[in-house]
Amino acid sequence: MFPFSILCAVLALNPCDRAIYDSIMAPRVTGVPPFYALRRLTRCEDGELRHYGREFISGRVREVYVASRDCGLTWKMFLAENGDPGAMVKSPVSGDWISLFAGGFGAPLFNVRSAKGPGDTSARRVPLDVGRFTFFRLPVYLPVNRRWVVTGGHSASHPMLLLSDDDAHTWRRVDVTNVVSTAGRLVGGDLSSRWDNRCCEPTVMERKDGTLVMLVRTSFDHPYAYRSIDGGDTWEGPKEVPYFWMSNTMPTFHRLRDGRLLFFWNNCQPLPKRDPSEYPELKAREVEGRGETVFTNRDVLHCAISEDDGDTWIGCREILLNPIRDRPDFREMGNLPPRENDKSVHQEQILELEGGKVLVAAGQNSVSRRLLIFDPLWLYEKERCEDFRYGLNGLSSYLFVRSLSGGGRGWAGHCAWNRIPGAVMRREPDTNANSVRESLNLARIPDPRLVTDRQGIAWNFPTAKRGVVELDCRLEGLEFYIALGDHFITPSDEINFDRLPVVFKVAPDDVGAKRWLTVSVEWNSQTAILFADGREIARCKDVSMPQLGFSYMHLRATVERSDLDGTYFRRFWQHQ
Repeated sequence: MFPFSILCAVLALNPCDRAIYDSIMAPRVTGVPPFYALRRLTRCEDGELRHYGREFISGRVREVYVASRDCGLTWKMFLAENGDPGAMVKSPVSGDWISLFAGGFGAPLFNVRSAKGPGDTSARRVPLDVGRFTFFRLPVYLPVNRRWVVTGGHSASHPMLLLSDDDAHTWRRVDVTNVVSTAGRLVGGDLSSRWDNRCCEPTVMERKDGTLVMLVRTSFDHPYAYRSIDGGDTWEGPKEVPYFWMSNTMPTFHRLRDGRLLFFWNNCQPLPKRDPSEYPELKAREVEGRGETVFTNRDVLHCAISEDDGDTWIGCREILLNPIRDRPDFREMGNLPPRENDKSVHQEQILELEGGKVLVAAGQNSVSRRLLIFDPLWLYEKERCEDFRYGLNGLSSYLFVRSLSGGGRGWAGHCAWNRIPGAVMRREPDTNANSVRESLNLARIPDPRLVTDRQGIAWNFPTAKRGVVELDCRLEGLEFYIALGDHFITPSDEINFDRLPVVFKVAPDDVGAKRWLTVSVEWNSQTAILFADGREIARCKDVSMPQLGFSYMHLRATVERSDLDGTYFRRFWQHQ
């Protein structure tokens, strides 16, 4: 890979900023980009970081960018000058800056070249005759094959690539027409069709032997992969990648300067599609899978790291949770111009910063998209502990309101439902003058407004094939259920919960009621055992261990219709 000095200059930090920057390990949100994360994040010649986009100012939409001169710690917005080419990448071959430009979705494409980079209003723009080429990313240089690639291809289409062998002066298009489709098929526990996206939004990485791997978004539960041994001219595949969960969301590879590979994706399984007759507002095309009814798997963004070109992966950790994931006005928030109804943390773009830290732009609407920094060393951690003293930002526990389905219903929303919080912090039942504390309460409160009122919790930890998860808890009401899996499922998903590889029932009659105890699950590649205060309660043999290991603990309240008291939790702790 290329030295940092070739890519850009580095701006000096003052002592305070340096201390803050050096301390960052876990993801730290530092700003909000002014547009969807896809191809607008860039680093200028002098080291300034920019993310281009649009903002509603004085009654009209203006072209803007947010800039940082302190390694992404703080951001300030500026108006973009007319003719500013926006985000660009610097060629390691010539030192020129290059990008592609289109005035809008499906608009004519231009090849852009500059000696100065972002902000150069005199950058040269040459029309590209490559046909309709949409949803494309910034160019990526492939050092082994010594060529440039730009990936593209929107929903209900197929993967497309532009290749250049002359340092991006000219481009030729490659169409990968072999795709997979959910048309006429039901997936998993679905009772209606998913929006059939076939294969789109590709990301490409070059292995050290020159082989290219292209991962694509599909409508199935998993992404699919293509392979090329001739630098992208021809492709074989697609083949399912079962160890990543990712339906109708965008994947992204990013190669670090030291050769390690990062992968960003929504490691989520959708809530099973319901009978469309429950939603008379749906149009025929949505019922038939030619449009989306509701997205339920776009609230968590994940990252994993590989040291062997993607053969094995480490981490599989949540790097961003949707900050509005439990809002009762989820559909209504953030719909001011420019119209941005997608409220997700799906879509991402990455830059490597000084000292190996990583800057990520992620998400869509301004109320949910974020700029964040993290250190890849965080992905190597072996344990995680959560005691809720800093709030519930480290887990997900929301319930869906029976909302409108489909795209653009009423004045708000793009294929989403409103939500309310599930588990909440409550005064502990044994509080007295000597013990005053609140803890997390998982219960079941009957509420006909909801899709289901069975509360749940999803909690992520570093992926492991062997380990222990411990819960300090108090069963004040009925039983709860604990499960282990390798991906995020919606906290109230009852169908997919029961299909996870390890599921245990924790009942008062078995472990004790109205007292604090430690419930734990210990697992390896063959067996999972449930303990209560060190005493074995149940055992699961012949565990179907996911290829990468377990990375999630899922909790569910009782299957009974009501449990107002539920279970209290003081701490979650996972270790290997």
